[in-house]
Amino acid sequence: MRNTYVHLMALFGAATTVTAASLGGCTSVETATPSTLEAGTPQTPIPTSEAGVSCGALATCGGECVDTKNDPANCGTCGTKCGADQVCSKGACATSCPSSQVKCDVGGKPLCVTLDSDRQHCGACGTACASGELCSAGKCALSCQASYTLCSGAGAGGDAGADGGGSDAGDSDAGADAGASDGGTSDAGLAQPYCANLQTSEDDCGACGNACALGDHCSSGVCCAPSETACGGVCKNTASDPANCGTCGKACAVGEGCSAGACNPYPHNFNVLERKDVTYSGIDYHAVKVSLKTTSAAGDTWCADYMNLCRSLGALPTGCGSNFTNGNNGYGVCKTTYMSDGTSNTLNCNPSSGVSAAAVSAGFTDATSTNSFGFHFCSVGEGTCTKVWCSGTYCNTALSYYDTSQPHGYTLCKKP
Repeated sequence: MRNTYVHLMALFGAATTVTAASLGGCTSVETATPSTLEAGTPQTPIPTSEAGVSCGALATCGGECVDTKNDPANCGTCGTKCGADQVCSKGACATSCPSSQVKCDVGGKPLCVTLDSDRQHCGACGTACASGELCSAGKCALSCQASYTLCSGAGAGGDAGADGGGSDAGDSDAGADAGASDGGTSDAGLAQPYCANLQTSEDDCGACGNACALGDHCSSGVCCAPSETACGGVCKNTASDPANCGTCGKACAVGEGCSAGACNPYPHNFNVLERKDVTYSGIDYHAVKVSLKTTSAAGDTWCADYMNLCRSLGALPTGCGSNFTNGNNGYGVCKTTYMSDGTSNTLNCNPSSGVSAAAVSAGFTDATSTNSFGFHFCSVGEGTCTKVWCSGTYCNTALSYYDTSQPHGYTLCKKP
């Protein structure tokens, strides 16, 4: 977001011949201007159609070079004005600036600026660096700090010094006092070198000019959603990811889940009475004999409790096969919401007969289709996934079948 308005006559002086060289890469035609105004006097911006000036990475709005990512009078597109209490952030009107920026009043307009690297607002709004200086970590200096990289300017997409070293700054003062809203571009729209922390900068995340989408933040050089942290170059939610629980690389033990950044056993209200390993129709399972601690589920529903029972064993729940679960109905909900892994239809659908057959082959000889269950049809809206376990025979259509009249039941959890 390297700034907005252009006053070329004020910047280059009266009777100035504007050339491509003096514009630092902008293209132009030679233009002579009257010298009736003193230097620094506000003047009407030169319409680009008259002067033949190209704004480069900036937009041309009403004859001015404008950064539509940052200008509340031309936010996203020319003429799109933000409300009186709004700012323009990454081309969209917003009530506040991103967390990495602050709002500064620049020429009577609220602009989001990066105090870390903005030469006109270095460390504080209105604190401008001297000609030839850079802003690095909120302090004016002749070179970037070790953890910062020298980027060549707005829209350049390049790196003027990948080692983050010093800048000769031979052209870094061009337009430095013209009121830039961010360290990379002056009011003349000239690309200026600036210092950026590629690990945290939302405008230069991982590389100079690589801006994160609106609402995202830069985590260790990767653009992530607000709730995520980059772990090994991949965005993870450390509040819920069992492989990165609370911090990157902290893995929960088998049978534990991650909640609010802490590892805890997966909650369920099944008593695990006995477990045996079995291979049924070529698929490896844990055959599990269970009873109910209470008729009320520990989670939102017993569907969630069955999922967590299997997860606590380092496995996945199972049930109807993929020829059923690929749909968007209750069969599919068992898979998408409750992680049912029915890779084939070997357990049938409903799965109670297949589960009981597998349990019998594991040595649980009293297993039947009336006391064995797996995922069948999961739908909270239709009442099949319930908080309270039902008491009638064949009443549980989400977990077919097991009811409170049975002293214990049997299920399968598919091994990974």
